[in-house]
Amino acid sequence: MQSIALMIGLTMVATAVPAEPQRGRWITLGTATLRLDSSQGIIRVRGTDRYRQVRLCVERRAVRIETARVEFARGTPQVLNVRRTVGAGNCTTAETLRRPNMRTVRLNVGRQNHGARPIVSVQARW
Repeated sequence: MQSIALMIGLTMVATAVPAEPQRGRWITLGTATLRLDSSQGIIRVRGTDRYRQVRLCVERRAVRIETARVEFARGTPQVLNVRRTVGAGNCTTAETLRRPNMRTVRLNVGRQNHGARPIVSVQARW
């Protein structure tokens, strides 16, 4: 009887502890639908975790990404020089972050004149 009570107590303690995020797994932190008549986009990033790497993923249609300026809670922004066209359903190569606590990613992209508006997501991993 005591062993059953002990098992129930341990189960309750084990389920109360938050799970550690899976290392190496990409998670989406923010998404923006880009305007066709603009060469800029802003993606607000949720969460305050200390991610190790970041990448940008594109949906709906290809978009040329020149640079991405990653702004943090404190300190100097980090500029990622992408300078390539990212096809729909693809992502940029992973970039190592120099600081923790991303807040915003500002994109400089090639202008689109017609067609579907591209969706760009910021993904990160530990």
